[in-house]
Amino acid sequence: MISDIYGISEKRDTVLVEGQDLAPWELLAQFLKGMLKFLGITELVKNIKCVTVTLQELTPVQVENFQKAFADLGFVKEQYLLQDYGESFYYYILSQRRKPGTAVLPGMHLRQRVFLSAK
Repeated sequence: MISDIYGISEKRDTVLVEGQDLAPWELLAQFLKGMLKFLGITELVKNIKCVTVTLQELTPVQVENFQKAFADLGFVKEQYLLQDYGESFYYYILSQRRKPGTAVLPGMHLRQRVFLSAK
């Protein structure tokens, strides 16, 4: 049984699973396929527009492993997005509608509490 798929995604070396040496990307492909099938979608590649994978940190090794895993499943690069938490937050902020009286101005410290109000 595999208990740390995240840790495996950070490796280049093969992993021994039930007497079989598997590349990390092969295990990721099996994991992704299982998770996506769990959604009840038939013909995954045909019926999925985009899969987003968000990790706390995204290393070059993880990117390579996920790319190989998605390719093995038949996904093209336009059908998946790999991002870390920072990128995820950035895309979230960009997708929000501006509310009157709220803005982040140059020089503002984002870690401090800032109360803005519109009159």
